[in-house]
Formats: sequence, C-alpha cells, structure tokens
Amino acid sequence: MTCLAYVKCKLHNLDIVGIMFAKLFLVREKRAVSSCAEESINPKNSINFKYPTLITPSTKIKIKFGVERMEFVLFILLIGLLSLVVAKFIADNVAKAQTGNAKMQEIANAIHEGAMAFLTREYKTMGWFILVMGAVIFFFLDHPKTAAINEGPWTALTFVLGALASIASGYVGMKIATKANIRTAHAAQTSLAGAFTIAFESGTVLGFALVGFAVVGLSGLYYVLTTYAQLPVETVIEVLTGFALGGSSIALFARVGGGIYTKAADVGADLVGKVEAGIPEDDPRNPAVIADNV
Repeated sequence: MTCLAYVKCKLHNLDIVGIMFAKLFLVREKRAVSSCAEESINPKNSINFKYPTLITPSTKIKIKFGVERMEFVLFILLIGLLSLVVAKFIADNVAKAQTGNAKMQEIANAIHEGAMAFLTREYKTMGWFILVMGAVIFFFLDHPKTAAINEGPWTALTFVLGALASIASGYVGMKIATKANIRTAHAAQTSLAGAFTIAFESGTVLGFALVGFAVVGLSGLYYVLTTYAQLPVETVIEVLTGFALGGSSIALFARVGGGIYTKAADVGADLVGKVEAGIPEDDPRNPAVIADNV
C-alpha cells in the first residue's frame, strides 16, 4: 500500500491525479498495490498510467473500467458539490461581519454597484464570442478518423458550459470581493488579525467555488456523455477539451478587459479629478476613483 506515498514525491513526468485515481480504482477492485508492480487486466477495457517509480524504471498500472468507474465519477461529482456548499458556508460567515459606519457603507455600495455593472456589461459582450466560437466548433470540428461520431456538436456544448462555469465563477468572485472589502476595512480599525481572517475567507470562497464548478462540470459531463449519450471514452476525453477552452477563454478576456478598465479609470481620475477639478487623489467624490476601485 505504498502508491499514495508517491503523491509527495517530485518524480519525472508524473501524473499525480492519475496515480491517485489508479490507487482508488484498484482498492475498489480489492487488488492491493503494495509494491506498485505491473498488474494485467483485460487490455480491451483498460487504460495505462505510465510513471517512474522508486522500484522499477517503468511501471504500469492498468485500471479496469466498469461499474466501479461510474461510481467513482459520481463520488467526484459529490466532492464538487461539497466544494460549492463549503463556498456558500464561508460566504455566509463573511457576510456576518460588521460593515462599518454609514459613510463606509455608501462608498462600498457604490463600488459594489459599479463592479457588478461592469461585469454584467463585459459578459454580455463576451456572449457574442461564445455564440460565434460555439458555432464554429459545432459545424467545423470533427475528427476525420471517427466517421461514425461527429464530435462538433458535443464539443460545442461543453465549450458553452465551460464558458458559463467561468462566468458563474466571475460573479461569485466579484460579489464576495466587493462585499468583503468594507468588512475587512472595518475590522482593520480594531484588529489586524480580524481583518486578515475576513480577507482570507473571502478569497477561499472563490477558490472553493471555482474548483466546485470545474469538478461538477467535468465529472457531470463525463457521466452524461458516457452513460446516456453512449460515447466511447476516447471521444468523451476529446469532447471535454471544449469545457476547458470555454472556461479559459472567458477567464482570459475577463482578466484583460478588467485590467484595461481599471487603468483607464485610474488615468481618468488623475486627469479630471486632480488636474482639472482639483480634487485630492482617491477622493470618493470623484466618480473615476470609484471606477478605479472596481
């Protein structure tokens, strides 16, 4: 039972997640892997994980696919849902913190309103990219060696779902960030540790939510495509790349667009506020300052 010990080892070309899954699959099959030696299972229904071990230079673990695989996929799906539940629990805990005086609340509400308005407008613009890119994938993406299966529609579906998961993560992150900033500022007036705790917990909300959306999306799609759509495992793995493409594309555009927006607001606040109107820097009376904090 030493395979799990390799998780903490930095080995060459090591797929850590693959090894963990391999270990769990073999335990489900009641085949102990005490020496991580090569085990032969029906090659027609198996997959290989190749990695260097501390025992032999080339060791393979073959995992049998069957009912146990689907049970483990559902287990992963439940873990993703649990991650979302934890994110909601932490967010509710952050919301219980005090919000400060009326002036602090006024400024914080202006920042929150501006941030959500910006995010909504940005995602509406990205919606055109999702539609166009999804249509391109739908009509033009098809593996030439799988004539019986058209991967285009399935990949387009996973692309759109990945984009939606990224959008949901963006909303969660922006909302908790703008709600936590006033609570962090108020807590910092009396306790540095209290302020750090609120800031740290607000960051973990997006961490758990992002992982939860990704795990639920991938495991859920894998289960549906293999169980109900009856697609081969090899095809499903190719189709799931659309989920990653959709999520990463939206995240990239949101990051770049947000950076451009805040820089424009910063320059505008300096030119209009300080130079023309004579308003001090970071004065909340300047709308560009609020936009910069968005």
